[in-house]
Amino acid sequence: MRTTARISLCALALLAAGIAGCRDDDRLSYEKDAQEGDVPPIGVQSISVLKSLYHDRTTRITQEISIQGHIVANDTAGEFYKEIVVEDDTGGIVLSIDDERLYRTCRLFDFVTINCQGLALGSEGGTLLLGTFPTGDYCVDRIPAADVARYLAVTPAATRRQPLTLGFEEVAPRHISRYVRFDRVRLAEEATTWCDFDPETGDPVTTDRTLLDTASRQFVVRTDRRCDYARKPLPAGEGTLCGIVEYFNGRYRLRITNHEILFDRQ
Repeated sequence: MRTTARISLCALALLAAGIAGCRDDDRLSYEKDAQEGDVPPIGVQSISVLKSLYHDRTTRITQEISIQGHIVANDTAGEFYKEIVVEDDTGGIVLSIDDERLYRTCRLFDFVTINCQGLALGSEGGTLLLGTFPTGDYCVDRIPAADVARYLAVTPAATRRQPLTLGFEEVAPRHISRYVRFDRVRLAEEATTWCDFDPETGDPVTTDRTLLDTASRQFVVRTDRRCDYARKPLPAGEGTLCGIVEYFNGRYRLRITNHEILFDRQ
């Protein structure tokens, strides 16, 4: 009996450890390069290191740290309102900027250095944003347009940044805010537009559509009401979509960037 009890207790302990391990694996994690007790990073760092500094709803960045990368999303086609997305080979980050025409100064695929000291990291449903420390209820405030030159130095890129080609099942936390490409996909909805419409005003509303792969796996595509093609019909047939991976309240979704859509029938 003692042996049986001992085995049962060991099994329970292993089961508990396994459950705890699953919880750690399943919860959203930002691939931390920095460990607690380490000297805070300074100088030019990767985006993954910057994201590892996040530890609360809003984290103020006090050290002299900067990141470098390519602009992979902006408001050229109206898809990212007052936002740009910057990525390097380790990750991506959304910058919140109070400017409605960012495409003029933060052009797609340009190279940018961001001086992060004095800014703040905040989480919106699981996607990290870089902005200023909030004065209200938001996780971060937008960087004022007048201060953009203080934090960002943009230079033309020599080459166009290429997206990561992924399958739906491959998307993981490290891909949040990354520029990706889905091939051989189709939209589940037919004979409708990218956005639905407000029944009272007739204006587009931000809308989720469903993307299907060849195995009928699903992935959400979110279209902002302000984008240039909000009123246009969805493409038919099979094709390719490029965009930015988002994460919101336990679910991944794609936001198309620069209307990068290539289908059999559009």
